[in-house]
Amino acid sequence: MSLLPAAATMDSPAWRDHAPPLLEAMVADLSTSQTPEAQSQRAWGSAPQVAGAPHTAAQTHAILRARSGSDINQLVAAYRELRASVLQL
Repeated sequence: MSLLPAAATMDSPAWRDHAPPLLEAMVADLSTSQTPEAQSQRAWGSAPQVAGAPHTAAQTHAILRARSGSDINQLVAAYRELRASVLQL
């Protein structure tokens, strides 16, 4: 990640710290059959919450990044990088 200034305070391991649980949550979500209505709801950010979890994996990841000083442009750039990697694989 090369977006500055907030990213200057985070090293590569810090940017990857939540990648495994985030990717595992994505795999679990993609492995679940969905109706067209459920797909539409997820596309608009209305994914069902996991019982006992206050936030989705993506929400938790974004909250922690924001607390570390990342701005919205950095969060979006990181999401785009992750999305590109997943689509490539």
